[in-house]
Formats: sequence, C-alpha cells, structure tokens
Amino acid sequence: MRKLVTSIVFVTLMYSAQGVAFSKNELVTNTNVAQPVQLNGFSRTQLVNRYVVSEYSDVVYHNVLYSVLRDVGSDRNKRVHIIWSNKESEKKATGMRKFLINKGVEAASIKLVRSEYKKALYPLYVEVSRIGTKRANCRIDTAEDMMSWDGLNPCATKSNQRIQLKY
Repeated sequence: MRKLVTSIVFVTLMYSAQGVAFSKNELVTNTNVAQPVQLNGFSRTQLVNRYVVSEYSDVVYHNVLYSVLRDVGSDRNKRVHIIWSNKESEKKATGMRKFLINKGVEAASIKLVRSEYKKALYPLYVEVSRIGTKRANCRIDTAEDMMSWDGLNPCATKSNQRIQLKY
C-alpha cells in the first residue's frame, strides 16, 4: 500500500511539473490581437484632404467652402474638422459649420477644433477625412514586370513610367 501511495504521489508530481513547464514554455502570456503593420495587412486606410483659408477675403472663403462641399460629395458622413487659431477665425469657422449644415452635411460629422499651436501658419483650415479602400494590385503582364513587381505601388505610377520611357 505504501508503494502505491508513493508511486501515485510521484506520478502526480511529475505531471504537475510537466504542466508547469508546458504552461511556461508553450502557452502565450500576451493574448492581445496582433495589429497589422504594413499596408497590405488590412484593406482600408484613412485619407485626409486639407483646405486652407490663407486670408479672410470672401473669394477665398467661398472657394474653400465649395471645395469642401465637392469633396464631401454624396457621402454626407465624411468627417469634417474645421481648425481655427484665433477669435476671428473662430467666427469664420462657426459660419462655415452653419453653411455646411445648411447644405446637407450632418452636424455630428463636423467638428470645430482649436489649433494646438498658438501662432499657426494658417489661421483657419479644413480637413475632410474618409476611410478609403486599399489600392488594387496591378496585373502582371510580362516577366520583366514580375521581376520588379511591388504590390504596394499603384498601377497608374507604373503606367506613367512606361509612357515617359517611350517618349
């Protein structure tokens, strides 16, 4: 009986030691999801267009407003950030916000943000951001293209290089 008890204790100690060694060596301590670090790791990216009000003339103000409206287009859910730096630009920014809301842009997607710099280069500018899809890879036509093929280069750049080399 004594041999049976000692053998059971010995076996349980061996298995527990193996379990501890397995858990230390084989099991992952960090279970966070790995984030993609390259462009080809995910299919969407954020694109931002910036429009600058360089002076407070009505023409520049009008051009920037209609450029922003053209950029927003039919997708009224694009994020619009109006960034201002001083009191006068804050008044213009609130006017821009009211104008964009009257033209159909959603009020929740327009944010008025104070510039983080005290002396900004431009007192007022607008950022329109959207989530865009990753560029499609070009089809490989020849073996020459396949040798230098990079999936992250857009098709238009390669096409433009070919045109420039021909002429």
